[in-house]
Amino acid sequence: MGYLAGRLQAKATVDGVKLQLAGQRNEAIWQAKVDAYAAVVAEFNQTRMLIAQFVALLDAGRGAARHLREFGYGTREEAAGALTEGVKACVFQENVLRLRVSASEADAVTDVRIALSKVVDASWPWAVARAGGPGNAAALKREVDQRMDDFRNLLDAFVADAQIRLSHPRSEWLYGEDPDRSG
Repeated sequence: MGYLAGRLQAKATVDGVKLQLAGQRNEAIWQAKVDAYAAVVAEFNQTRMLIAQFVALLDAGRGAARHLREFGYGTREEAAGALTEGVKACVFQENVLRLRVSASEADAVTDVRIALSKVVDASWPWAVARAGGPGNAAALKREVDQRMDDFRNLLDAFVADAQIRLSHPRSEWLYGEDPDRSG
């Protein structure tokens, strides 16, 4: 009897350790997902600020743009370079998030990045027109503003959806299933 009781106790201990390890693994996966969401949202918001800085410098006259440099805005060229780097960082964070989330969540972040790219793509012709090049600067600026609104709305919707997804309890993970990956 003692031998049987010992075996049962050992099996229960091993099962308990397996359950604990599965829970720790799932918690680590969950935390990686939360961190990836936080990083992508932070990067998109940072780039949104870079767009605002670029737009402010282009909207300002040359004298006003010089005064804005005193407040850390830099030159128009520096702002354009920072914006380009910001978009690259968003693409990087999008790819990191793709490794952590379901296909539908990945598609949602891609939609946000595409909207961001459309804002930036519209900004370059406007910048050229603002500098005296070809194009109707006022019409091009309206296009930038419209695309910026689209980007902002998609980003806000993405954040709201992420908050909902990340607020659901994870008890079903105890049994090794990720509810976001079930089909």
